[in-house]
Amino acid sequence: MTDRLPLVLVVDDSSEMRSLIQDVLTEAGYEVVTASSGGSALSLLAKRVPGLVITDLFMPGMDGFTLRAEMLRRAELARVPVIILSGFWQRPSETLDVVDVIAKPLDVDRLLSAVERAIGSGKDASTDHLVATSAS
Repeated sequence: MTDRLPLVLVVDDSSEMRSLIQDVLTEAGYEVVTASSGGSALSLLAKRVPGLVITDLFMPGMDGFTLRAEMLRRAELARVPVIILSGFWQRPSETLDVVDVIAKPLDVDRLLSAVERAIGSGKDASTDHLVATSAS
């Protein structure tokens, strides 16, 4: 039986960026789901808690700032590590309570390094779980 790497949720309004990150992480052995906005990401997060969220900051509708704030308000999501991607935000990651802030254009090696740091060796996918819902 092979070890499963944690699920990674990628949130970006650019379909090209979502595809690039999904391809890179899938090739590295991660399971990846994507969302095009913070609102879509919250819908996915209501069903399944990933081992990591990678999000853009500036998106139409719910942006990455609001997504992170919503995650911090929810007990089941507060401990999920987050990596920020942005072409504009260069402040330290502590400002947003995230693992790392990576500038665009994307440096794939830096992204992979940040992902590995955020979720460890990838051998423990215990943070990746389905969200329990009450039975009807």
